[in-house]
Amino acid sequence: DAISLRVQVYLHEHEFEAAEELLRFGIAHNPDDADLHEGLARVQLARGRYDDALAAANAALRLEPTNNGALGVRIAAHEHLADRDELLAVLRQTAQMFPDDPHALVELAAAEAENGSVQRARRLLDRAHRIAPRDQRVTDVRVMVETIHQTPVLRYLPATLRWVRDFPGSIIGFVGALITASLPLTMVAQ
Repeated sequence: DAISLRVQVYLHEHEFEAAEELLRFGIAHNPDDADLHEGLARVQLARGRYDDALAAANAALRLEPTNNGALGVRIAAHEHLADRDELLAVLRQTAQMFPDDPHALVELAAAEAENGSVQRARRLLDRAHRIAPRDQRVTDVRVMVETIHQTPVLRYLPATLRWVRDFPGSIIGFVGALITASLPLTMVAQ
């Protein structure tokens, strides 16, 4: 408890290195504490060390398979790494583990719709709506799914946005490639 409290102070003060050092100390003395592994995963995520964050989150999940925080770190890390297949797998796992969590269902529905599984997204949103009929996120994602997939011009927007986001160098690389592709070959050769 003392370590967790001190880590919270370090995190509040954005002293991530000190927090990581303290968490590693705690893990060395108590390797079976899932909360310490989850804390380390969160610190690694905040520091932009996504592979390390995944390793720490996986360690927490081995000790406590229903650790919500560790699942959240895995989701965020896969989003940052643009690993769509793994992200979808983690979202599906989370929805299976927490079938009554409308947030997990909405996140999975959005990812399924982006992946082209519109009917699956609609079923997930229906289930989330039954659980939390007043949750605005359910309504927002439902509107997005229906608008995009009922308007023929917008139907390909999620796949296009995913392609641009996953393009080497992300949006900057895409724009650079688009500009380069629009130049006459004689200008590119110079």
